[in-house]
Amino acid sequence: MTLHSKQLEAVLFDLDGTLIDTAADFHRIINILREEQNLPPISYEALLPSVSDGARAMVETAFSAHLSTISASLEDLQARMLALYLEQTCVDSHPFNGITDLLHWLGEQSIPWG
Repeated sequence: MTLHSKQLEAVLFDLDGTLIDTAADFHRIINILREEQNLPPISYEALLPSVSDGARAMVETAFSAHLSTISASLEDLQARMLALYLEQTCVDSHPFNGITDLLHWLGEQSIPWG
């Protein structure tokens, strides 16, 4: 790394979407919801652009075209999605490439991070 440790007093990260790639967990959970509504799975590629925009955006992406044929509202689906995510956090999630090395480097430099 080219950073000099004297430049940094500490490093703070956002966890979800910065340190940890959680898109695969969200994709799996959205497809559980779609199955519960008798809909076919949505592709990872179709859902991925909305993952960074939050639960509401993912539910809208996955269900807006089907509102007339499903039994749940977007609000109900969002609540169910968040409940499932709470139950099944970090099943398919993993650190982004390079994050583990960065955290080790910060530790070696005695730079606190959180």
